[in-house]
Amino acid sequence: MASKTAAEGSLALRLAAFAALLTFAGAHWIGFVANPPVGRLLLVTAIATATGLSLIATTAIPGPWPVRAASRALLILAALALAVIATGLQARLLLPTHWSALANHVDDGLRGTYTAIWPYDGDDQWLRLTVLLALPVTAIAAAALAFWPVRRGAALLRPAALVLLISMYALAVTERGLGAPIGRGLVLLLLAAAWLWLPRLRMRNAAAAAAAVALAGTLALPVAAGLHERAGWLAYENWNLFGDDVHGAGSTFDWSHNYGPIDWPRDGKTLLRVRSAREHYWKAETLDYFDGLRWVHSRATQNQDAQSEIPRVRDPRWDAQVHFRIDGLSSHLLIGAGTVLYVKGDALTAESGDGTVTMIDGDLQRGDAYDLFAYVPKPSPRRMRAAPREYPSQVGYYTTLELPARGATAARRGSPEPDPAHAIGSYVPGVPLGADPVSRSLIDASPYRRTYALARRLAAGAPTAYDVVRRIERHFERGFAYTEQPPTRPIPLDGFLFRDHAGYCQQFSGAMALMLRMNGIPARVAAGFTPGLRDRKTGEFRVRDYDAHSWVEVYFTGIGWVAFDPTPAQAPASSQESDARARRAGQTPGSADSAGGAKRPGAANVGGSGGGGAARSALWIVLAALVAIPAALLGLLWAAALVRDRRVRRSGGDPDLRELVWALGRLGHPVREGTTLLELERRLAGLAGPAAARHVRSLRERRFAPPGAPWTGGLDRRALRRGLAHGRGPLARIRALVALPPAGRRHARG
Repeated sequence: MASKTAAEGSLALRLAAFAALLTFAGAHWIGFVANPPVGRLLLVTAIATATGLSLIATTAIPGPWPVRAASRALLILAALALAVIATGLQARLLLPTHWSALANHVDDGLRGTYTAIWPYDGDDQWLRLTVLLALPVTAIAAAALAFWPVRRGAALLRPAALVLLISMYALAVTERGLGAPIGRGLVLLLLAAAWLWLPRLRMRNAAAAAAAVALAGTLALPVAAGLHERAGWLAYENWNLFGDDVHGAGSTFDWSHNYGPIDWPRDGKTLLRVRSAREHYWKAETLDYFDGLRWVHSRATQNQDAQSEIPRVRDPRWDAQVHFRIDGLSSHLLIGAGTVLYVKGDALTAESGDGTVTMIDGDLQRGDAYDLFAYVPKPSPRRMRAAPREYPSQVGYYTTLELPARGATAARRGSPEPDPAHAIGSYVPGVPLGADPVSRSLIDASPYRRTYALARRLAAGAPTAYDVVRRIERHFERGFAYTEQPPTRPIPLDGFLFRDHAGYCQQFSGAMALMLRMNGIPARVAAGFTPGLRDRKTGEFRVRDYDAHSWVEVYFTGIGWVAFDPTPAQAPASSQESDARARRAGQTPGSADSAGGAKRPGAANVGGSGGGGAARSALWIVLAALVAIPAALLGLLWAAALVRDRRVRRSGGDPDLRELVWALGRLGHPVREGTTLLELERRLAGLAGPAAARHVRSLRERRFAPPGAPWTGGLDRRALRRGLAHGRGPLARIRALVALPPAGRRHARG
């Protein structure tokens, strides 16, 4: 009896250690989302722990091992279904008819993780749920490994479960970069020690075990403290669960427009981290010239000073100091913001008149860091409307463009330099192209005659340059779609505007800048990255290759170059809102589409309603979890016992006696061949008490009663079960129930 009690106590300690470690690891995992669902974590932990207990109980199921293995597999599947429902998944999506929709939603959620920053506090419910679903999957898998009843292989399965739970914790703290690593590590050490030793630890060894754990923690402390945050023995910060590629050289980009299908890196790799008081577009290169087919960077302004285009008296609120740290990018261009005033550091750079800054003494590589000071105007619409239409002469170049030569197509790769033979422009900012008969005839004879007519129609009657900009932006908000696989056209922007009405940032920004120049408004295309997503813990913006982007810069007298972004918000770049557009919507800059704030297309409501509805749903889930698993297990055990009972009674002889002998063998008290009923009665009296002895006495009296004499005794199976399981814990009672299922009292002669 003592050994049975010790076994039950060991199982209880195993369950407690499992639940504690799962709760600890799961608490870190659900931190991937803002307002983590602690209640759901506790519910999943309860389901997983109940699953482990139920797996142990399946040892009482009679029959060959395939029957028990199949029963355990069904139990695990049922527990997994309950756990994912408890996490927030709608139950109907688990039906086979909805598997396709479920797969699509999960795929959409996984794609969203490429550009998410943690903790995620956006509105994409499938991104949130997809991340959280890793918890029930890991929890049930760990329970299956930790509690699957095996005589051989336990030395492999239980450690595998421990590794699985620790991996969930490690991935969470690695990806999120949580603080207090030493304190968390000590807690993890205690939980791992409890997992490994506590179930079989004896009181006389408790002091030695505590000393061993304390010694391990003491020795680990100086080692952990000596690991540099950025230069540890293992580059753990480069382990990105959701897609960062840290192998090989950094990603490189060709910023010139080509208007074909997107071919730049799209792996979710973190390229740079930026520390800035405000979010900005991070510019790599200015595409200052339209060569008739696409926007390119020319050397036409290399001898000019970009700062000469800054107002003499500038608004100090628009001065920015920005710190850049390069992670996965390799670039011969300095990444900056707005108009760079100067760079603080040892790097040698050369500045072009259009604001592009080139590295002289080598490319930017992983680990490089620098500070720069820039002028990034963010004026209000009112201030831009008040800007005069007279422009300084140095921005006249930004009203010119080329018309394509005869037979030219987008496939040609010519010189990026302006071709005077095909260049047109008023060179007088504010004066539209085509104001003179010669340039008008050239435009009418070119493939851009429809584009010119559209640009002039949109600008007709607009009182200010800003109103022209807004009308062109609004034009792209009606009937245009975002796609990364646009058709290839000989004249790409004409095809985009009048045939396809679909493209990505290159088409939208290129067409807008072209139409602005046709109206005599100084404009150019900027290429680089959207702000990325702010890490609320470090305050840094994390910029990934998904944030590669191009937008439009428009010049306003007395203000400078202002960024506008006509690309739809469905684009995968983390932020598609220009500050001007955000203000028009009555928002703070970036609030509409930062940190996943804009709802992703196709996002569905995956949970119940909020408030009281959510509470009621959670309550029903709790009740279902507490009832369904034990009820399913008991039903399975009961059915198996009844099948076994029928087989015993059909095997001949006294069925009650054969059942008793079989049950004692299953409960660990085998009966030797040749044992008499009187010997068995005396044995059970000392082993299980008077109730068990009375049952055997009834069998003996019935068997040896004179022929024809009535038998007035009875077989009390319930009392026998209680006697055999008394003091041995709940599992012993389950085994006794399976061995001796309820079958009523019998009064027939044997």
